Amino acid sequence: MPRKAPSYLQFPSLDSPGRERWTISLESDLLTLSDPGSQRVLQLHREEAARYMRFTFDLFRGRTISLIIIEGVKQYSFACSREQMAKLLGWLPHLSQEEIEEGVRRSGLIMALLGVFHILLPAMLLWVWGVLLFAAGLAGTLRPSSRMCAVNAAVLFGVGLWDLLTGSPQDIRPWNVPPEHRWLAVVVGSAFLMWAVQQLSMLGPNRQLRISRGIRDRRVSFLSEQSRLVRRLGFANLLASAVCGAYAAAMLATFFARAASAGPALIPGLHPALHDAVVFGAVAILALTAGVVLLCRNVPPYLEAKVSAQMLLALSVFSVWGLVFNGYSILPLAGFVGIFGANLDRFSGPWVWISLVLCVALFNRWFARSLDRELEEQRG
Repeated sequence: MPRKAPSYLQFPSLDSPGRERWTISLESDLLTLSDPGSQRVLQLHREEAARYMRFTFDLFRGRTISLIIIEGVKQYSFACSREQMAKLLGWLPHLSQEEIEEGVRRSGLIMALLGVFHILLPAMLLWVWGVLLFAAGLAGTLRPSSRMCAVNAAVLFGVGLWDLLTGSPQDIRPWNVPPEHRWLAVVVGSAFLMWAVQQLSMLGPNRQLRISRGIRDRRVSFLSEQSRLVRRLGFANLLASAVCGAYAAAMLATFFARAASAGPALIPGLHPALHDAVVFGAVAILALTAGVVLLCRNVPPYLEAKVSAQMLLALSVFSVWGLVFNGYSILPLAGFVGIFGANLDRFSGPWVWISLVLCVALFNRWFARSLDRELEEQRG
């Protein structure tokens, strides 16, 4: 069988003022980087190339690609067009169409179930959005394609913003809706916005590079046996469990001193002065369980580490805003109902969920980069 002719791509260098053009040639199994004088500078095998590639985008330089030989020491950076990026990603090992469709179907099924959830709670969530979620989920399940990630993200952003910024199906003005009818919409809206960010990240080029590295790892039977990142997050969970448990115990011990200053019950059957004890007690149990799992599993549970850290981050963001909202009543303690003991409607403010989504997005970026760096060190 005749060999396929190589493809040639030219990139302006970002490492020199003259922006000389370098050339990357793509053969069936080999990437070759040549300088402006046509001298070969670097060769990478197709299965290894993704380990050395990074894509970035900024407002000043636009889309760029870097070939990183030694992290922080030696690399080649170039301006890169969308078409060139697609060409490189298509040349790298990638998931089969069946694997892509399976992932889209799973997301579609979850979207459809969330739509049903909206429809079943018409007093707190707008049923029209439930129909839209169900339709998007059904479309992703029946006609799966990578484009559905963008569709899912758009739908989730729209529904999440509506749930956060409006009141209820009966009165869309949030200032007219009591907190007991708003708390579920705030939780759902925040979760939808975070999931929308995750759906968009599925389309990012560096996500596809990680998939290529994962395919390479499976072929050479590479399996990470230890992880400093997971261990650090494991100890962070244990520390958070101790802090949350101590705070929950303090809230229980001072319940009677604080109960007199509490307002009317916002959640039926639960006194406002007990909100913090319930929330932080539950988080203490979850964080303790997560810490034990992260530290005791033989194979590093990266997904569990990421999810547990996101849980603690979300609690931290809400706690900071809760202290801001209730700062005037912390001292004396008798006047402090709790972080989540009153003014639950304030947590639906745009400043709260904007800060939450921003913090989660920044954490996801940090986690992905830390994981990439750690795995590359172990690959050797």
